[in-house]
Amino acid sequence: MRDVIPEIRGMGVDVLFLSGDRPDLLFASLKSETQKDIDGLDYTILSDADAQAAIALGIAFKASDFTLKRRAEKGDEIAGSAMAKHGVLPVPSVFAIDKQGIIRFA
Repeated sequence: MRDVIPEIRGMGVDVLFLSGDRPDLLFASLKSETQKDIDGLDYTILSDADAQAAIALGIAFKASDFTLKRRAEKGDEIAGSAMAKHGVLPVPSVFAIDKQGIIRFA
């Protein structure tokens, strides 16, 4: 990401990330190594804790009861996340959307 984001930004493209975490957990949920890797990069991270974007983009899948139970047992902070609230997780995805809002790459 450290190499790619500046290159993408250099082409005049905004970089946005969507997370299923609620806003107050976005940065805290990242591992410390990841936090160091992304520190200082020019991008925006947004919360999709209600899963509306993932559902609208067709990348949401149903999390199994086993997955939800396992995450809770591990002590993962999922309260208020798309997984806990809606029982869905997003498939990791990349989209290129033009200024008119048309998806040009998925």
